[in-house]
Amino acid sequence: MNNYLVTFNPEKDLNSEFAVTIRTTLENLSPDKWVQIFPFQIAIQSELTITELKQELSKIEKSQRVSIVRFDAWSTNEERSSQFLSKYGY
Repeated sequence: MNNYLVTFNPEKDLNSEFAVTIRTTLENLSPDKWVQIFPFQIAIQSELTITELKQELSKIEKSQRVSIVRFDAWSTNEERSSQFLSKYGY
């Protein structure tokens, strides 16, 4: 299982069509183990490779900036995110 942190360009409207679509796509790719760190940053666990994940996200919108980082350690000062990341085994 791979741990990914997906960050996309924040817009003024955090619930824009693009933001909702990318969050929904990520949630569907990892239905039981996604964590929204910020409105524009989501951690997921997936069997997909980073290239496969990029291909899935590129179906949404190619003009928006998206970064994907695979990670094996994390740290946050925010309790809610820490609890979820620990609960889901990140």
